[in-house]
Amino acid sequence: MKLVTEPGTSFAIDDKRFYVPGTTLEGDCPNCKKPVVIDFEDHYLAYPTTGEDFPFTCWCRECSHEWKVTLRLDVALTIPEAKPPIDVAIRNALIERGWGIDPDAKENPSGELHEFIHPETRAKRAWLDAVFDQEKREST
Repeated sequence: MKLVTEPGTSFAIDDKRFYVPGTTLEGDCPNCKKPVVIDFEDHYLAYPTTGEDFPFTCWCRECSHEWKVTLRLDVALTIPEAKPPIDVAIRNALIERGWGIDPDAKENPSGELHEFIHPETRAKRAWLDAVFDQEKREST
């Protein structure tokens, strides 16, 4: 599958209050030179159109000065790279490091591996547990 996007296409977002969490506009007030931070998790864009420049009014809390800046809202639609299941990623990581996989390892019906490194390698098991926990946290 592939995505095909026509260049230069813009569209209106029919949302009076369009928030963009994780995005801030930072700079200095042109009047008093104090730092100004506008957090778009709290401040919204009113009925924005993608792919086109638009004016945005900034306001300084220190001196109440207002000025406009030009912004542009671009939207990207992507197909994310497929990640292997956690057990496959762990198995591959062990093989890359030269750590043997127990030939008697069995997968249960849910696809989880049990006893897939030799029992005498306790340090390797601890590392594996840490990797598995981290992968599990990242996938949620």
